[in-house]
Amino acid sequence: STLTIDIIEQCKQNNRQAQLQLYNQYCNGMFVVAKRFVKDTLEAEDIVQESFIKAFSKSGTDLYPR
Repeated sequence: STLTIDIIEQCKQNNRQAQLQLYNQYCNGMFVVAKRFVKDTLEAEDIVQESFIKAFSKSGTDLYPR
């Protein structure tokens, strides 16, 4: 959606509020998918957390294609 694209653009600018908004929008869905793969709650939580850390640390790169 246009709103998500706007949030991603703000994340590229290292906007912490936008990062929190993106996290809140997608963390539950990502957790469900991760848990299906690993079958362990703590490991699934770690996967989600590491995914967001990686995404936000690369937010100025081509991680978010246009």
